[in-house]
Amino acid sequence: MKPNTLFWININIRNYKKKPYFLPSDYIIQMKKLGMYFKEVFIWHKSSSIPTTNKNLSDKYEVFLVFSNSENVNINKDTLQFFDEYKNDYLRYGTIWNINRKAGSIGKKFIHPAIFPTQLIERVIHLSTKENSLVLDPFLGSGTTGIASFKTKRYFLGVEYNEKFQELIEHRLSTECGVVPNQ
Repeated sequence: MKPNTLFWININIRNYKKKPYFLPSDYIIQMKKLGMYFKEVFIWHKSSSIPTTNKNLSDKYEVFLVFSNSENVNINKDTLQFFDEYKNDYLRYGTIWNINRKAGSIGKKFIHPAIFPTQLIERVIHLSTKENSLVLDPFLGSGTTGIASFKTKRYFLGVEYNEKFQELIEHRLSTECGVVPNQ
């Protein structure tokens, strides 16, 4: 990581033995031990959630934690002008974002369980980087970060461990951005 860089992680509550476990708090502790500075928590309120099969309620939100490798780096609030809901009233800017979840992919050619809305990741990129910056996503999933990087004029490097998603990522980058990914 370059000096003065922000690092975002989407990490949520997990159920263990039918009880909720607030994983973000443990993650914050571990990141601080690694010398990272905890900067902010954002909540994405999504329009729907994956139904649960146990007795727990389904969650309609996800947690995004923001860290930096420098004490002096903060979220770039000057970029709020890019978000429609803050153009006229960005003094009321908050950390809870109401953005509809992208429709699931079950029954479609390409399957991925958790496709983020591009608008959500564009917001993260605008708050964290400048044009022509490099965005790294080590958990690329369905390729949304690559699409959002392209749309916000950033360079992009993505890594995905699960080979099942390669065709989906390539398809989305090609159809949504006209980009053919490098292997």
